Amino acid sequence: MNQIPPLFWDSSALVSLLLKEKRSALVISLWEQHTEMYGWEWILLEVDAALIRRKALPEIFKIWRELQRGLRLLSLASADLRELRRMNMDIGLRAADAGHLFVFEQLSARVPNVTLVSFDKEMVEAAHRLGLSVHPDCS
Repeated sequence: MNQIPPLFWDSSALVSLLLKEKRSALVISLWEQHTEMYGWEWILLEVDAALIRRKALPEIFKIWRELQRGLRLLSLASADLRELRRMNMDIGLRAADAGHLFVFEQLSARVPNVTLVSFDKEMVEAAHRLGLSVHPDCS
């Protein structure tokens, strides 16, 4: 039997779960098929901001609050900032994207087969350069 890998979600994919976008069907399917899902806690602010900027209806915010229960939110310790900055010198991402990828890399060392779900092209390319697993539909 084929084991379903755990997923690490970026805000670009979660927003597609909440608002109708080109890849919404894909992320809905992924969300429904997987039970072990992770994200960096910063994702809460990023998705909130995206929904606010796109003037999402209150019902969407309610769905977002419910979906949050399915995510295992991970923290980035202040003590890790030096290492994060060093990593980003090599990959050159925007600050929050570097944070997501750093937390994902740390999780990958502890959780076998965890896979990134992101539609951010630069983040996906950087994940590949670091040898991290990216969902094939995101590449």
